[in-house]
Amino acid sequence: MKVLVSGATVLDFSANSHGGNLSKTSFLWWIANHLDSVKVHAAGQLAVYRSLRAYSVDSIDSVAEFFGGSGIGTAIIQSLFQPSRHRAYDIDPECVAHLLSQRFSARLEVVEADARQAMLSEGPVDLAALDYFSFSAYRIGDWRRQLDVVFGLEPRAVQITDTSLARLPLQRERYSEALGSEVTDAPSYLQAFSDKFHRDYGYSAIAAAYREFACLMLVPSKTPSTVALTKLDKRAGDEAVQTW
Repeated sequence: MKVLVSGATVLDFSANSHGGNLSKTSFLWWIANHLDSVKVHAAGQLAVYRSLRAYSVDSIDSVAEFFGGSGIGTAIIQSLFQPSRHRAYDIDPECVAHLLSQRFSARLEVVEADARQAMLSEGPVDLAALDYFSFSAYRIGDWRRQLDVVFGLEPRAVQITDTSLARLPLQRERYSEALGSEVTDAPSYLQAFSDKFHRDYGYSAIAAAYREFACLMLVPSKTPSTVALTKLDKRAGDEAVQTW
């Protein structure tokens, strides 16, 4: 399978592109078997990265992706920002092999590592990408040490993926408690999420694109900002990613 990302970058997901057959424990196997979800997620990433490019007058020259995964986010970042230093981490050796096999810029460095450790050791960057496979308001505490380090290095922007919205009807009280604000629906959750990160780190979300998950783009902000929301649908996914 080949994937065209945002009309600009072709990724090869065929087994022989990285030297072996996919195991069912690999994230790449999940990608190949959940294409509709992957496409919509890619649309979310594309939307918030485009928002960052429109928002910021500063260049994004250095990037750390702590969940390199499929390389779709990597392709979007390279297409929009052309960073001079770009490091992508992943704990899955099949994802690492896949990333190394793609035709990315020679400036991309791929590292096999656990994100929990990589977030503690990575130096200052302009953009930190936290494209979590599983993350929600009540898991902020689980990642507190890593988030403290990432935000403490004062990047120009931080992208975070939250995967909790599908569970929102059953978890409103739990999310409200974790975020310190009443949550009733997806927009109120995302605004409360942004406000929480402003209280904790001085960063607010300038944009969020969401469906059963959300991609948020956070930047330093003196005061809490109102999140610009984009609700995604299947058509957005089909426009962001084409497969054959």
